[in-house]
Amino acid sequence: MSEEKKTVSLDTMTGVGKIKKIAGREYTILPVNIMDMHYVIGEQNKDENLFILNKEALKEDNNNWQLFGINITDEKRRKTFMYIINKYVYYKDHPMTEEMLIEHNWSFKEIGEFLLTWCQISD
Repeated sequence: MSEEKKTVSLDTMTGVGKIKKIAGREYTILPVNIMDMHYVIGEQNKDENLFILNKEALKEDNNNWQLFGINITDEKRRKTFMYIINKYVYYKDHPMTEEMLIEHNWSFKEIGEFLLTWCQISD
């Protein structure tokens, strides 16, 4: 029996997505799905998990936004982060790429805002 590759249309996925303004542009951010939850709370490959602060830590110290940069500077986390950005973030119906991320000038805070929205979109 051959294995079928199943895909979900962008129209279907964006129906559950959230429009969020980041760095002056509107993006559609899709919620984390069960296939990728291990990048947030997984125990097996902790060095690939994304570094995500909670909102309370950000309220206590506004400089904590810089810690989201670990997702870019650490090689394994960077690979995970770029995979997540490409899969879950759309700009004008186009999946985000690393080149777009650079062009759109995302800083520590924008990276953090995306990650918090992505993880909590279903709240």
